[in-house]
Formats: sequence, C-alpha cells, structure tokens
Amino acid sequence: MAKSFREKIAWGLSIGLGSGLFPKAPGTFGSLVALFLFFPLTKFSWQLQLTSILILFMVAFWSIHAAESLTQKHDDQRIVIDEFVGQWIALFAAPSNWIYFGVAFVLFRLLDIFKPYPANYADRKWRGAKGILMDDVFAGIYAFAILRALERIWLQT
Repeated sequence: MAKSFREKIAWGLSIGLGSGLFPKAPGTFGSLVALFLFFPLTKFSWQLQLTSILILFMVAFWSIHAAESLTQKHDDQRIVIDEFVGQWIALFAAPSNWIYFGVAFVLFRLLDIFKPYPANYADRKWRGAKGILMDDVFAGIYAFAILRALERIWLQT
C-alpha cells in the first residue's frame, strides 16, 4: 500500500500510531490512546493545549486525505487520528484528574457514536478528510461543553 516515505508517515499518523489496527472497536481504542497522550499536556497552559490541538487537526487533515488516497476507501475504520482530535478537544483545559478524563472519554465516545447534529450531517454529507474529521470535532465540542457544565454543577455542590 504505502510506498513512499511520505505515504508511510501519513498512514502511520492516520492510524493513530498503530492504535487503529486494534481488531475490535479501533475508534474506541484510538480515543483511549489519545487520552493518555493528552494527559501530559494538562501541565501546560491552555494556549499551548489549544496550539497542540490545532496542529493535530492540521496533521490529521493531511494524513486522512493521504490515507484515503492510499486505501481508496472512505472513512476506513483503521483511520483513528480523527478520534485523537475529537478526544483532545473534549479534554481541552481539563484538570489532571483521571476521573475527569474517564468521564471525558465516555462522553466523547457516546457523542461520536450517536453523532448529534451537526456531527451526523458532517458524517453523511461531507466527503473526504473534511467529513471524517469534522464529525469528531463536533463530538469533541459537545463533550467539552457538557464537561464544563458538569464541572460547574460539581463545584456548586
């Protein structure tokens, strides 16, 4: 499949450094790996976290586009870098707390699976890397918003 060095890099990134090759539920496994990769970022400012998310988004867009060209298949389940982006958005500015991370993981996965509007629209109507990536971005934004609302409720009690 991947022949050139550039194609190999794109494929390796698109499959979440191998996490997308997990035989069952590769998206869930990719999200779990993303969780662990984000945890060290909680020690840094929100600005650095946001910059990291934006860089990951750009890398994901490029690698997904390249991977689709290689596989000739739309939204190959092995491509999980989109889950990395969505999970990182859900975790943006999160505290270094594994319970919080666990709730963020479950929320993101549920929202990614059920795809409330506009995620479902992006998934069905947008082709290529844009559609593959944006449904996870929307799921990540929803998870982020729900987590922030829950955080306010927890802090008031």
